[in-house]
Parts: sequence; C-alpha cells; structure tokens
Amino acid sequence: MEQAGVAVPDASPDPAFQWLPATPNPFRESVALRFVLPRRMAVRLEVFDLAGRVVAILADGPLEAGDHLVRWNGREDRAGNAPAGLYFARFDAAGIHERHKLVLAR
Repeated sequence: MEQAGVAVPDASPDPAFQWLPATPNPFRESVALRFVLPRRMAVRLEVFDLAGRVVAILADGPLEAGDHLVRWNGREDRAGNAPAGLYFARFDAAGIHERHKLVLAR
C-alpha cells in the first residue's frame, strides 16, 4: 500500500536570499554587510545597541535584485562616533529576517 507524501515547506522564505558574514568583525573604522537579493524588494537594514536603541539606519527602501554591500562607519545617525561595544545588524525584507552581531573596537 502506497502512502500519500506529505509536503514539507522549505524553512527559508526565499532560498535564493543570502546573507554573507560581516567583514571585518570585530572592526575599528567600518564594517561591510553583504547580502544577495533574489528579486527587487523593500529592505530595512538597521544597527541596534545592546539597549535595543536604533543607532543607524543603513537601508530603508526598495533595492534591486543582486549583490549588495552596505557599510556601517561606526557612527550613530544622531550623534558622533558610537562607543566601542556589541551591536546588532537587523535585516528585514519580504518575510526575510536576519540578525547578526557586530563588534566595534575603538
């Protein structure tokens, strides 16, 4: 007797999306954040401190499909240089959510 197969959805909302490691990490002057989009989509890329405060908004709007490189220079949007410490990059786009640690060493 043959049983009907059960479809198991892919765990990734879009398997063609790629988030590449931040380099260098730890960093002193700037860190490169790279990702590959499978299609045009609205992207929001932010940097948060340990208190959950938005330190910098690096991308906020539509980006074309393909390879993207965004740099964070270790500066806060509303102030000067961010202090040394642990930060988090948060990427959100069309159901894709990525969180990555960044270490700023002054």
